Amino acid sequence: MSIKIKWDQTDSSIINCTIEGEWTWEEYHAAMTKVAQMVRKVSHRVDLVMDMTDAGPLPMSAASLHIKSSLERMPNHFGVSVLVAPDRFTRMVVESLDRALPMAKDRFYIADTINVARRNIYLLRGSQFDDGLDSNTRPVFPSFS
Repeated sequence: MSIKIKWDQTDSSIINCTIEGEWTWEEYHAAMTKVAQMVRKVSHRVDLVMDMTDAGPLPMSAASLHIKSSLERMPNHFGVSVLVAPDRFTRMVVESLDRALPMAKDRFYIADTINVARRNIYLLRGSQFDDGLDSNTRPVFPSFS
């Protein structure tokens, strides 16, 4: 199986999904079934980071139908999915999901790295994000009024 699922090492409210090489919709559905089972074991919000850095292309067929099916199986406390470094076609499909699949609106995002994906999840949750910088090391951006 070219799709691996595990809890994030630093945050027990994020599940990491790594897709490597060619993959199929059957593998995707098996992985999303596992994600749904993991989410059901907890009562807090859980978000998904899908690392597609080394993934093959999106399988042929109607992606929106497969995504709809996986969303319908997710518990209510499942949050968002952030795709990391998808190829251009996958990016285009994800960006058009809210028009093709209204239930996907505000549920899918794209990030360039796993760290940016985590940061965006925290921001979407309204959490404070500690970037490790203090007042001495944080860059100051001038404002031009």
